[in-house]
Amino acid sequence: MKKLEDTLEWFKRDIIEIFGNELVSVMLYGSAATRDYVPKKSNINFLVVLTEEGMADVWKAHHSVGRWRKRRIALPFFMTTDYIATSSDSFPVEFLNMRLAYQVLFGENPLKDIKVKNQDLRLQCESELKSKLLWLREGVVIAGGRASDLRNLVSESLISISAIFRALLYIKNREIPKKRAEVFLSVCDQFDLDAGLFKKLQALRDGKNKPDRKKMIPVMKEYIAEIQKLSNMVDQLNVKN
Repeated sequence: MKKLEDTLEWFKRDIIEIFGNELVSVMLYGSAATRDYVPKKSNINFLVVLTEEGMADVWKAHHSVGRWRKRRIALPFFMTTDYIATSSDSFPVEFLNMRLAYQVLFGENPLKDIKVKNQDLRLQCESELKSKLLWLREGVVIAGGRASDLRNLVSESLISISAIFRALLYIKNREIPKKRAEVFLSVCDQFDLDAGLFKKLQALRDGKNKPDRKKMIPVMKEYIAEIQKLSNMVDQLNVKN
């Protein structure tokens, strides 16, 4: 993990150089803050918190974007402390997932007092699942049966699906595992989904399995059917804050 640590330190120095006194905090979140991180495959995600003045000058980060991408650093979320404090009801899934796995690399910790409500989570989970259904169906049409495109569709979707799954476990007041594969299994248990399918999907994302067209088409049919099933259940889910 030495190379990851070097990248984190390099990014922190770069952000400090860009924004100086307008920088409030730099926070790592996502897979790079967990055991799910895979070198040369996983993206590295940051939350950069700026003052209002710094946010007005956020354009100054433009020249660094290319250098970040070469190190698999995704475009950071740039926010102010006020935006974070007033947005947990608008983006509860995102803030919950940040709070579940993060490291403060510089400055304050604006996530420590964030509260998310179950009703807000349920509503966004329903919206996100229905959105993912549309996206998966469109992706299948565009892929036209090409196995590599279908595998990429699965790989790209599992990250956002896992964020939704963590939120559903939170709503259910269940322990949220650290590893993504365990999150999938736990949600399958809670919502009676096909655990075997999600094991296949995770193995596919990890590069342990590369099904051909003949095998990928039924896998995608099952995947979409399971997300549809879950979407229907979440739509009917009664929650209490």
